[in-house]
Amino acid sequence: MRFAVVTLVLCACNQLYGLEPTEPLPIEPVFFDAPADAPFACPPIGQTPQFSRLFHQIPQTCTEWTGSLISGKALAMCFQPTMQIGQGPVEGPLAPIAGFETVNQVHFDAPRTLPDAEQVIIRRWDETTVFGEIRVYNRDANDALTYSHEIKLPSAATDSFVRYGSPSRGPKRRMFVRQLSIPLTEIEVDETGTSTQVATYSETDLDVTSFAGLPPSMTGDGLRIVFSAAGPTMNGIFYSDRASLGDRFRAASLLMGVPSSSDAFMTDDCERMYFSGLGSILYVQQL
Repeated sequence: MRFAVVTLVLCACNQLYGLEPTEPLPIEPVFFDAPADAPFACPPIGQTPQFSRLFHQIPQTCTEWTGSLISGKALAMCFQPTMQIGQGPVEGPLAPIAGFETVNQVHFDAPRTLPDAEQVIIRRWDETTVFGEIRVYNRDANDALTYSHEIKLPSAATDSFVRYGSPSRGPKRRMFVRQLSIPLTEIEVDETGTSTQVATYSETDLDVTSFAGLPPSMTGDGLRIVFSAAGPTMNGIFYSDRASLGDRFRAASLLMGVPSSSDAFMTDDCERMYFSGLGSILYVQQL
């Protein structure tokens, strides 16, 4: 087995419309290797998962990777040969989806894989307007995407700056959204796309100094989130959980050893944490 030592420079995704990279963040040298065969499970509620510093690489220039280790399918925002949404197996490669390229003033971006069905969420926005759409698409046996419905925010029109994290399972999904007119908000969404506000969160509620990057990404059960933030002592990826959907998320804990990145995504069983950097998709595995 061959190992390579590299100095990782992460390129976080934090931009005006969700596409342009921010300043790179240097971290320590790490190793790349193939994942070990072992069962994984999330720790009990109230405990924080621990991740290895061994980095695994999918060598594609993509960000905002989401996927399911159960279905074996993944989705991401990719930038070569052009700006387009890509999909494919979780171990890569991801191939462009026809019809979802950014062309002229119309953008398709912010892809999310839904955890319990052959559906995906994609943001559509047009530079000629201030409005955007959070669209749900059905995926067929040939991986073609067909528009199903739009997710409507409960108290505001959806603008072109709207960002959202990966949602929980249905039929009533939980997800975090944020845009210029609303704070970080947890919503519940039914099968038609109608949403209601569950709770709002400030930085103080989650014991961080300031939010960064994308809104929190949820596990399929809706009980665990990961997100990028500046903390009281360090910046990085934070983790929080709750005992039930009726509870609020507790004060977040910094995930030690996980590089700071705006697009962190944790799999449902807490096995892997995905993020982008080095012009690639990277992930670390639970210890």
